[in-house]
Amino acid sequence: MAKKNETKGVKKSTSKKIAKPNDNKQKVKKASETNLKSEHLDLTIEKGVHEVSPRDVYGAPTGKRFEYQYEQTAKACLQLLEDQENVCVFCEWHDDFVLEKKGGAHAKVLYAFHQVKTREGSEGPWKLSEIFGINKTKKTPDATVSKSFIFKLLRHFVDFGKSCEKVIFLTNASVEKEVSDFFEEITARSRHEALVEPHLDYFQRIHIGYSQLIKNLDKDTLFSLLKKLSLVAEDLPLQKSTSVFRSELMEKIMEFSEIDLRGSEAVAIGDELLKLVRQKSHQTLKVSVDDKILKKIKGVELEAVLDLLSLSKSGYKVLVTGGEVDAIKKLSRLRRRLQESDEKKEIPDEIVKAMCEHKVNWESWQRKVRHEPDSRIDLTSLKIDAAEILKGWSQGTVKTTDLPTKSNALVVKYASAFEGYNLTKDLVFGCILSIAVEGD
Repeated sequence: MAKKNETKGVKKSTSKKIAKPNDNKQKVKKASETNLKSEHLDLTIEKGVHEVSPRDVYGAPTGKRFEYQYEQTAKACLQLLEDQENVCVFCEWHDDFVLEKKGGAHAKVLYAFHQVKTREGSEGPWKLSEIFGINKTKKTPDATVSKSFIFKLLRHFVDFGKSCEKVIFLTNASVEKEVSDFFEEITARSRHEALVEPHLDYFQRIHIGYSQLIKNLDKDTLFSLLKKLSLVAEDLPLQKSTSVFRSELMEKIMEFSEIDLRGSEAVAIGDELLKLVRQKSHQTLKVSVDDKILKKIKGVELEAVLDLLSLSKSGYKVLVTGGEVDAIKKLSRLRRRLQESDEKKEIPDEIVKAMCEHKVNWESWQRKVRHEPDSRIDLTSLKIDAAEILKGWSQGTVKTTDLPTKSNALVVKYASAFEGYNLTKDLVFGCILSIAVEGD
């Protein structure tokens, strides 16, 4: 039924002559007439989330609707494992959650602000007026504009300037077709003049409303900001969201850990991550604080996620510093190899760090040697011998305590082949570890 009404609405707007808003011809209420404060937009500024006090005091309440928000935040925390550019996830600070990533030439840090909204199926899909705060039948904006979801998201550009990389509206519900069509139209066009009806009309109404609240927000700037806006509508009933979340989270955890976890173990890790997100979300701050303090109180950083997966933080740093790609997966494979070894016990963090250093040093040494034509055959032969030691280690015929002796034997065997390259037992051990984590 909703689809029929929605389709009629679109047809009606295209069949009748649309009263297009025009800055010169149409009388528009000023911000002062609607008792709304006008703000200044400066996209050249660069501010961090610790430098700006939140517009609202965030400290999330509880309830099923908010559980969906925490679940989405927890999923964002796993993005810290996927991309080394991601730094931290802030919980209930300036928005429902904020993903911080390393900056580049244009900004020191970049933020993706996420606003999460839930809706029961009985309430129907989100309407354009609800999301953007515009009324398609009124020619002048009112106070509802300042309360709209998208306007609140776009205000992050006012507060953080070029540090705000993008804003995301995320919901469990669906949206009306005119909403998704409008987002698609914005994405498809390179300039606002190219928008077609009824989307051009929507855009002009949005501009009239928002420009009364944000100074110097011309149409070109508004269009560029809307291009940085994303819509994620999952169309998922709240009662099913938790089971879907658990399934997705468990799959991600098992993917990153690469360890033979039982389903219950993966769920337990996911529950611990969710618990951490709730704890961070419920902490309240009224003013901006130092970046390190803010991350400690409201942020989830990579180290916390590594702890939940029982992965070495120092080992991870060694691999990343050494230029290793997929450092998380390699660290997980190393942990698995250690668990499969004869001792079958947790290895101290400093030992894991040392092992990672051996691997990194081996990779550096190998890069130098493999460019020498006379050394390539010997290098291949060394790797074959190292792989045999690894095989014995995995099968239990070679004990962990035997590895230094086995490694030293290969140093003696290949001393003449690599004369002048200072082959050591630590490098050979690094070769064994490299095969262990790269050869899966």
